[in-house]
Amino acid sequence: MCEERIRKRIRSHDPDVVISVHPLMNGAPQAACRRISAENGRPLPFFTVVTDLGSAHCTWFSKKVEKMFIASEKIRRIAKARGRVPDEKLILSGLPIRHEFAVRAKRLGDRTTDGGRRYQRSVRLALDLPCEGKIVLLMGGGEGVSLENIPTALFSQFCQDRINVTIIVICGRNARLRQRLLDCDWDSVRSGLLKFPARTFFPSSLFVPAKISAGGAGAASNTTEAFKESRAEISVLPLGFVTNIDAYMVASDVLISKAGPGTIAEAAAVGLPIMLTRFVTSCRY
Repeated sequence: MCEERIRKRIRSHDPDVVISVHPLMNGAPQAACRRISAENGRPLPFFTVVTDLGSAHCTWFSKKVEKMFIASEKIRRIAKARGRVPDEKLILSGLPIRHEFAVRAKRLGDRTTDGGRRYQRSVRLALDLPCEGKIVLLMGGGEGVSLENIPTALFSQFCQDRINVTIIVICGRNARLRQRLLDCDWDSVRSGLLKFPARTFFPSSLFVPAKISAGGAGAASNTTEAFKESRAEISVLPLGFVTNIDAYMVASDVLISKAGPGTIAEAAAVGLPIMLTRFVTSCRY
C-alpha cells in the first residue's frame, strides 16, 4: 500500500531522477522507481544523499541505488558494513548546501581579520542589525523546534553577566513561539533576576562583560544597586522563516542550535562557532 501511494506521487511529477534525503524514504521509493522503470521501458535512477556526518541509521543504506552521496569517510565505512554498498556507488561529496554560502565565505574570508570584520559590519548594516556589539543566532530548524526556554535562559544569563548583546531567534514556521517572544516583557524578566538570580547554563567566554566596581566597605550590600546601574543592553529579535540565513550567519558571532547536519555544515562554511543544544540519539553524531 505504501509503495503504491509513493509510486502514484512519483508518477505525478514525471521525474528523470529521484533523490532521497531521508533514511525512511529509501526502500518503498526504490521499489516504486523499479516498477515505474519496468512499466515505462526506460530507467528511472534513484540516488540517496546521506545527510548525517559521523553516524547513520541502517535504513539509509541500500546497495540497489544507482549512486549514494556521503559526507565523510566514516559514513563510507558504515555504508559498506551495514548496506553492503559497493565502492563504485559511493561518492564522497560532503553535505550539499546552498551556493550563497560559498559566495559569503569567499567575501568574508577569516572572520577574525580586519577584512572579515569589515564585511561582517556591512552585512549587519544590510540586515538593519547593530554594527557594533555581539550577536547570538539561535536556531531550531525550519520548524523552530526545541527553542521554547532557551531565549529566556540566554537573556537571563547575559543580564547576570552584564553583556551587551543582540539575540536573534529564527523561529521558522513556529508562529506561536515568535509571537510569544514578541509579546514577552523582557524588562520584567530582567527585574525578576534581582530577586531570583538564575543559575549559569551558558558559558560567556566568547563575550566580555561590563565590569562592576563596588570596592570598599559595604560592597556586598551594594550588589543589587550596582547590578541596576550596570544594566546591559540586550535585545531579542524573533524572526520567522528566513531565506537568507547565510547573511544572518555571517552577521552573527556564535550559533546556538540543535545538531542538524545541514546547519552545522552551513555554519562551518562561514567559520561561525557553534554551540549544540541537542541531537537525535544513534543517528546523527
